[in-house]
Amino acid sequence: MYTLQKKQFRKRLFKPLFVALTSFGILMTASVAHAACGDHLQSSHGISAKLPLALLQRDTSEPSSRSIVGLWHVIYSSQGQLFYEAFDQWHGDGTEFENANFIPTEGNICVGVWKLMGNTVVLNHIGWNFDASGNSSGTFTLTERNVVGSDGRTYRGIFDYKVFDVNGNLIDELTGTQIATRITVR
Repeated sequence: MYTLQKKQFRKRLFKPLFVALTSFGILMTASVAHAACGDHLQSSHGISAKLPLALLQRDTSEPSSRSIVGLWHVIYSSQGQLFYEAFDQWHGDGTEFENANFIPTEGNICVGVWKLMGNTVVLNHIGWNFDASGNSSGTFTLTERNVVGSDGRTYRGIFDYKVFDVNGNLIDELTGTQIATRITVR
């Protein structure tokens, strides 16, 4: 009987201690979201998602134009490495909406404005950054220069991504290229 009481005492003592230590360990090793849509420099994604075959099927009809207006799957790269990917919606009124392949706590939704300059589409995309506590840590900008392919189904371009602190000081910058494929109705 004494052994049974001793085991019950240990169970009551060590179970809460085990739960507390395990919880503490998880908290110490969990990744922390640091940013909004644009703070990809703090992320280490590096894996491009495979889109469903239905989205990748080519539209064989003639494109209405070489306009960038529409929905696109975009792959951003810098120095030969995947930076991130996104679904990007370009609107005829000169606005743009991007859904980046990031968890929502990193801020995967962003907006921008664009205009056509000659045959080049110029984009100014801006967003907020946050620290681990959810406090504003500044902003980011993503500027792009894109050219829609002659078939109207792809575009290619260059980007300049900048991170600014709350005082507007530049704290990081990354440049690269992007390639996009139009997503169409099947």
